[in-house]
Amino acid sequence: MTGFPSFAPSLWVLLLALSLCACGRHPVRTQWEVELLAADRAFDRGEFDAARTTYEALGARTTRPSDLRYLAFQRAWILEKSRARAQALRAYERLWITGERDEYAARAAYRAGRVLLDQYGDRPGARRVWERLVVSRPERAVADRAVLDLLGLHDDEGDLPGALALLDRLYAAIGHTNLGDNLLYEMAARLRRAGYVHTAEKAYRVMLARHGETGLADDARWHLAELLVARGRLEPALVQLKLLTEDRDSSWQVGIYESNLADDARFWRGILLYEAGQTERAEREFRKLYRDFPNSILRDDARFNVAVCRHRAGALEGARRACVDLGLEEPESRWVTRCADEAPGGVLARPGVEPFVVETP
Repeated sequence: MTGFPSFAPSLWVLLLALSLCACGRHPVRTQWEVELLAADRAFDRGEFDAARTTYEALGARTTRPSDLRYLAFQRAWILEKSRARAQALRAYERLWITGERDEYAARAAYRAGRVLLDQYGDRPGARRVWERLVVSRPERAVADRAVLDLLGLHDDEGDLPGALALLDRLYAAIGHTNLGDNLLYEMAARLRRAGYVHTAEKAYRVMLARHGETGLADDARWHLAELLVARGRLEPALVQLKLLTEDRDSSWQVGIYESNLADDARFWRGILLYEAGQTERAEREFRKLYRDFPNSILRDDARFNVAVCRHRAGALEGARRACVDLGLEEPESRWVTRCADEAPGGVLARPGVEPFVVETP
């Protein structure tokens, strides 16, 4: 006999409730969200009166704290855009002055700083609000923007000591948070631009020692290598570039991360070694690049540079073979014609003529 299994009535009720929940959201809530979307679109179009009216009506039809705070933030932003600056500041203040740590509190503090700066011209006031935001809510996305705006105020005034003092002060307060690497990175970048290369190098090294696993670590290591090359310290620069490629090599095995600078670092190592006259080491770097990074846009450049290295070493037959391999593996490459023309009897075969080496990207 076929039929439905026999469950206790209470279980049927539970299954029915779960089924209804899975089929869709409550129609009243769905309608509320449709109206919110329409209000947001009106806001984006600059139709502030229509948006404000809808936001106020929606606020009367919800008790969710996150809904109410979002609506309050949007109404405050309308006041700002309408240049009702005193009212906007009061509205923003109500969202963050009570100690709330949500995204709306952080965004309200940021916008309050913008009102103080853009509509009152109050640079010290904007600085105070933004610094308070960064220190109290560093985990919020808008805190990063506040840091950049604070630095921009110092940069506009040509105030490097002030910018460095700000970064030092912020790092002492929140260096252990997700903004710690950003603060040291900005410090190193400003020191480098100002010509304080020794101090910039130290800042990059401190950042890498304390925040070596963050998203800015690769860029910091690359810039550190640039500083070392500029100072003629080849081997330490090669070490930094090798660390970039080794991060890629070790993480490749576990499949969690691949630096977008790893192939560039491998290529640059080859260039530096070639320029230093170490053609065997340079050739190894170029060969490892197209083996390890089969999708790199530098792979054909690397194959051509293998031919260049072999030519400099006097291995003309090896240079010709490298050109043949280039044509077979990368037939669309810009180097194929040149390599084919020059390898048999052109530049690559003429003693004393230095072939072209691709510039560092």
